[in-house]
Amino acid sequence: VTGATTLTIDRLPITLTGGSNATAPYTYNGAEQSVDAYTVTLGAPAGSDRIASYTHTDGLGNTATDVCDRAVELSAVTLQNGNRYVTANYEVTLLPGRLVIQPLTVQSGLSLTGETHVYDAGEHHATLGDVLTTSIGTYSLSAATTADGATRFAVRYTATPQGGAEGAQSSVNPAFTNVTMQTVKAYVTDATGNFVILPAEAGVSVTPRDVTITPDSLTVPYDGLTHSITTYARPKAAMENGVALGLTGLVGEDDVTVALRNNGPFVLPGAYPVTWDDPAVMTTGRSSNYRFLHATGVLTITQASGLDLSLTAEDVVYDGLTHGYTALPQVPENTPVTLAYQATDGSWVEITPESPLPAQ
Repeated sequence: VTGATTLTIDRLPITLTGGSNATAPYTYNGAEQSVDAYTVTLGAPAGSDRIASYTHTDGLGNTATDVCDRAVELSAVTLQNGNRYVTANYEVTLLPGRLVIQPLTVQSGLSLTGETHVYDAGEHHATLGDVLTTSIGTYSLSAATTADGATRFAVRYTATPQGGAEGAQSSVNPAFTNVTMQTVKAYVTDATGNFVILPAEAGVSVTPRDVTITPDSLTVPYDGLTHSITTYARPKAAMENGVALGLTGLVGEDDVTVALRNNGPFVLPGAYPVTWDDPAVMTTGRSSNYRFLHATGVLTITQASGLDLSLTAEDVVYDGLTHGYTALPQVPENTPVTLAYQATDGSWVEITPESPLPAQ
């Protein structure tokens, strides 16, 4: 009796999976970081067989420096026993792993300096320093480039007025001329994705400029006429290249009018303080750019000088008639005069100029 049997040796299953750090991602640190090239996740080489070599799919290796979230993928595996290749004895399954490098969050890495200035018709803005400071080094915002030579960092700004909403982002640093209070934010993005840079903010304020409005002063002697003050001083600031110097005075072509109070007309001697009433009204420019301060002028009417009174006594031979004195005042032209004499009872009796006084 004869017979035959067939011996079948099946290939041994083995599964290799690329390394992974998905459950504990790395943070970007500027250096190369890696996971295991692979792990054997099912089965194992038999006996003294060993995994002799492996290759990764191009671009999907187990090392990286920049931020990423990608597969770690084996493309080929070779098993050997001594110098003998035994890969054909295995049913090899290759599964991808995962390499994750998250961006480094940079807090307080930007230097944004605000500005407070009195209104001067110039432009005022926050200033962003060029240095980005991180836990792994410093970088120039303007000079740093990506691997292909492109600009690495992009800067954009927003402005938020006091009590208002944040404006749209712009690549232009906002500048302010008129009186305002603004919060400026600088947003910096990293083209490599390796940094998440928290924005910096700073205040920019343009404050009102002081202008003291002073009614003019006038001193005149009493002359019987009416006198008033109708003018006032509002100082102008010196200008240089369109920007006002100093901290006070009207800027450029700006001008203002006010209504004077207690400015006349007055006739009688005295000192009359002259002020002005709010509001001051701008004829050119914005009133919100100024703080108008009150000062006082004085209209002074002094007592008239150069007054004289002559009394001329009659010089006659007795003739039985009434005789006395003649009073003649000498005063500036148009000056009204009242003359009186004191009677024997102490009272005063008015007379007209050139009238005879009582008989003596």
